[in-house]
Amino acid sequence: MPPPLAGGNGWVQADGSLGASAVWQTAAAWGTKTVTGPAENTNYTFTAKARNGASIETALGPAGSGQTTYALRTLTYTAGAGGTILGDSPQTVSHGGDGSQVTASPALGYHFVQWSDASTANPRTDTNVTADITVTATFAINTYTVSFQTDGKPGATLDGATSQTVAHGDDCTSVTANASEGYRFVKWTKGGADYSTDNPLTGRNVTEDMTLTAVFAPSEPAAVKNWPLYE
Repeated sequence: MPPPLAGGNGWVQADGSLGASAVWQTAAAWGTKTVTGPAENTNYTFTAKARNGASIETALGPAGSGQTTYALRTLTYTAGAGGTILGDSPQTVSHGGDGSQVTASPALGYHFVQWSDASTANPRTDTNVTADITVTATFAINTYTVSFQTDGKPGATLDGATSQTVAHGDDCTSVTANASEGYRFVKWTKGGADYSTDNPLTGRNVTEDMTLTAVFAPSEPAAVKNWPLYE
């Protein structure tokens, strides 16, 4: 006997798919068949016919009907450059079900921006899933502001860019501290703590916002030689 005709949409094939031509097998060979191809959550009418060894076919038998089920949904989460995904990916859930929580975890020096579907939820849990979801987490490298200033001594100046935006782990461009007359450069400080005595200064491997202050001190007076007086 051939497979049932699924609502005018095609004949069920031996592998359960729908085709344009009937496939003839014994009832035992057909057994119980899962049909693939019909639309989800849709009512279909099924009917069948048989033929004997002389290939004489019967008329179509009585029609039956049934409603297809929803397919399982797949949730896939991937990470772009600069991070990883914590949690299960992919996930398989029932139609209308909920996924489990995933987190877009940035690498050192990066931060999470958003998912490719514009969601900024992190961690993220997809609920009431009615379609497959495939999203990628986007990350961006951290940037920092490095500012240079003098300690306010009159006439002191700086040569170079005094406000710089630097990516995580990169270096600043050099800045030179120029002392005014009667003063000398001593050191750079950061937050009141000693930072460097280099001048010019190039900040290396920047990993935070910084304000660097050039510190000056009065110049040492010239040594005076006291010669003995003779009459």
